[in-house]
Amino acid sequence: MRVKTDADKQFDTPNIHSTMNEREKIVRAALFDKIIEANRPVFPDEIEEKDKKSIIKTLAEKDLVVFREDGAITGAYPVSALPTRHKVQLKDGRSFYAMCAIDSLGIAYDFDQDILISSSCRKCDTPVSIEIKGGRISQLTPSTTYALHVDIRKYKDWASTC
Repeated sequence: MRVKTDADKQFDTPNIHSTMNEREKIVRAALFDKIIEANRPVFPDEIEEKDKKSIIKTLAEKDLVVFREDGAITGAYPVSALPTRHKVQLKDGRSFYAMCAIDSLGIAYDFDQDILISSSCRKCDTPVSIEIKGGRISQLTPSTTYALHVDIRKYKDWASTC
């Protein structure tokens, strides 16, 4: 077994799930479902979960929910209610946008299913396709695609690093 060095530890990033209690996870999942179903920004009153307003407020304080000026939710990290360059297709047939490129990769874990990502390079606009099956990248086009790791703890707006 390999022991982590200090150099390795600099790349450890917080696990979003470890920052939430069970009720927060349930409300966050309800937000995902409502945004995907509506295919638009949604208002907190559209969510049918108990104690939703206080929990959504807590999720926002944890930077896991984004609002428009009128109070509509435009994103429940990592799901975007607004179009982005990162479209995700779930194995169950639903599709939606991810907030950023790296977020789209994590969606396979948030939804616990295989996914297909259709995106494009932020710098050169080259189309990128990534298929994740069984928690692993099974297809990557172009094969030269890569991601850079950024320490998100240094940024309030995580999406600015994608």
